[in-house]
Amino acid sequence: MLAQAPKSSAVVEIERLGFKWQDEPQFELGKLSTDRRVQVRESEHYAPKAQVAQYAVQMKETVFPPIIVTANDWLVDGNTRVGGYEVNKVKFGHALVLDVEYGKSAKVDADLHALAATLNQQGGQRLTPAEARSVAVTLVERGWKNDAIGRATGVKHGVVNNIRREIAAHEKFAKVGFKDAKKLGPSALRTFGMEPQISLNDVPFKKLVELSVDANLGPAEVRELAGEMKKTGSDAGMITFIDNKRAEMSERIREHGLMGNGKPPASSQLRRHLGYINAHAAIPSVLVERSPAAMEEHLRACQEAVQVLTTVITAQEKLIND
Repeated sequence: MLAQAPKSSAVVEIERLGFKWQDEPQFELGKLSTDRRVQVRESEHYAPKAQVAQYAVQMKETVFPPIIVTANDWLVDGNTRVGGYEVNKVKFGHALVLDVEYGKSAKVDADLHALAATLNQQGGQRLTPAEARSVAVTLVERGWKNDAIGRATGVKHGVVNNIRREIAAHEKFAKVGFKDAKKLGPSALRTFGMEPQISLNDVPFKKLVELSVDANLGPAEVRELAGEMKKTGSDAGMITFIDNKRAEMSERIREHGLMGNGKPPASSQLRRHLGYINAHAAIPSVLVERSPAAMEEHLRACQEAVQVLTTVITAQEKLIND
């Protein structure tokens, strides 16, 4: 008994997604249209002219893999091959016809995009990072797991996780009525899709986002403020806290509004660094350098810091008392 021929990679992917299919050696290519393509590529990458010309020459000498189409004649995979057939004025070509129609179900459409992405990534003309990411967004929204998304698109787990955070942030923005997400950079946007920010109740969350935009807060600052808000234990406490922070940052907000920068003032950055030192107030001995090679340098750095802080304390007391 002859061994069964191994399935092609296209058939493996088709069946992995649960699609049934029929083999049509003489599919009528005239039924296809450039308006009915399950596209995962940007328009300029649909069927590169140079590659179409190359395929047209090769098709006269060798058999190409079948194209993939849906039951309602949407082309899933094979744009360049179809272009080669057209150059050679071929009217019929080998196709695998799926048992589903495009445009009738969001789930089916997402799976078809995943199939198209997977087959592109296995071929010679890979998806660009932007194209692969776009497909990954669709698959995240459909509830796919990271491993499955990586298989389909080649997008790394870290990028997929960032996509999940961005989607979570946008959903929360819509819920609280925040409409200026475009003013947030990519890192800041993702930060709002993470804990502890994402679990803040609606009003405190919106106030934190608005302060982030107005003061141009960095991700670390957002996380720190969210953590402090959580410690207040109530929405009222969170709102009071963030309102006080807005008052403290009034100069930074003004500067950002005028010049578009608005980095944290040196005084604010100092408080953050002092927070690390003060966190060890109970056991300050852990801050003592034990390595003989670094002891003298450590001592000099501490002495210089004390001198600077002594000057700052004197100036700060004068401002408070004046």
